[in-house]
Formats: sequence, C-alpha cells, structure tokens
Amino acid sequence: MLDQLVELVKELIAEVRLLRKEVERRSETGHPANRPLTREEAAEYLGIHKDTLYRWAVEEGRIAYSRLGEGSRASIRFTRSALDDFLEHQRIGTVNQTLARIRKN
Repeated sequence: MLDQLVELVKELIAEVRLLRKEVERRSETGHPANRPLTREEAAEYLGIHKDTLYRWAVEEGRIAYSRLGEGSRASIRFTRSALDDFLEHQRIGTVNQTLARIRKN
C-alpha cells in the first residue's frame, strides 16, 4: 500500500513539473493568456458589469483601452496590466499610509 502511494506521489510530481513547463512556455510565447481582453472579459476580471467598464473607460477615461477600428461601433480591448493599474489606483490606503503621505507633502 505504501509503495503504491509513493508511486502515485512521484507521478503527481512529474505531472506538476510538466504543467509548470507548459505555463512557462505559454507565457514566453505570447500565448492567448497574454492577449487583450474583450469588454466582457475585462468586466469579469474586475468583477463589474460591462456597461460600467465601458463608462469608466470610454466616457470617463479612467481605464486605458485600445479601439480596434474607427467610429463609435469599433471594438475595444483591455490589457490585464491596464486593469491592474486601474485597481491599484483605486486602492484605499490605511490611515497610517494616508497620514504618512500627507506629512511627506
């Protein structure tokens, strides 16, 4: 029984190693995980409604995006880094962080 468990653990370790290599390969080659997100995908990433995302990005200019084509009907795309930057700017610091920032200025 113990031998079977040891063999199973060895197989799992080998599988994890293969998965890690595949993740590394995909991130290096520009796999679709690095592709720009649609409005729906970006909204899901942020946990908001797609209309809210559109308003914040296009109407209010709060989130960077790219327009594919010309005119108001052109598709828009978002990068994860732009969405992460937006989230970071929305972060509310602790009282101590705010006081330190005030003292610094």
